[in-house]
Amino acid sequence: MGLGDGAVLCVDQEGSHQEVVFSLESINKAIDAVMQSDALTPDEIVGTMSREEALAALEDMGVGVEWAELDKASRAGDTGTMRLLLHAGVVDRPEEKSFMRSCLHRAAQANRTLAVKELVRWGGDPTARTPAETLGQNAVHFAAQAGGTDVLKYFLSIGVPYDEPDAAGFTPFLLCVRAGHLEAAALLAECGADLSHKNADGHDCLALVEDPKYGSRPSHHGVKAYVNKLVKAKREIPTLASRAHAPSVVTDRITA
Repeated sequence: MGLGDGAVLCVDQEGSHQEVVFSLESINKAIDAVMQSDALTPDEIVGTMSREEALAALEDMGVGVEWAELDKASRAGDTGTMRLLLHAGVVDRPEEKSFMRSCLHRAAQANRTLAVKELVRWGGDPTARTPAETLGQNAVHFAAQAGGTDVLKYFLSIGVPYDEPDAAGFTPFLLCVRAGHLEAAALLAECGADLSHKNADGHDCLALVEDPKYGSRPSHHGVKAYVNKLVKAKREIPTLASRAHAPSVVTDRITA
């Protein structure tokens, strides 16, 4: 749910009642600027709007000032409502009802890049993990297992570690392979993911795709062909750091 232009806010200023016409367009322009400039702070995202005005806007929209609403807006990519909730004081946190996942985790899983950027801007930590009993995964793991290449590219651009295993030993690359996400798997491989890493069961990427229980969808066939070609032929994939000094390797996009 988003707030449309022309919504009326009722604001008390020094004891007097005043109506203010609120334009969501101005806030949307502000967040576009945020994505392009590190000079802006979270408070500047909503311009001159006060916390009281944000609360009034949410009340007018019928949106509760609570984590569940921030989660809903994040997963929907509704950055306008997200901004109002964050400015009104809602804080992202691991939620027990969500298996100790935060809004950032769930936005990454939904491949909502702007929502992820917004939450990071307001202090969200992409490296924060769920407890070990819920696999100890961070936002990179959630993006990988959902095949969220746009979110993965954003995390890579800000230097978030991309090759750390979860509590079951699955790196983001292995999660992509297991789920049959070819583009995301190729992205991480090209960035230098450890192709020989094994999960807690002793399975590397080749063992995963050769398992008879491996997925049968066309996307899985593509990943299986890619992994077999990549690993068995022992192709060298230059890391991002070495690309300036080595010829670029174009990853084959193999389809079933």
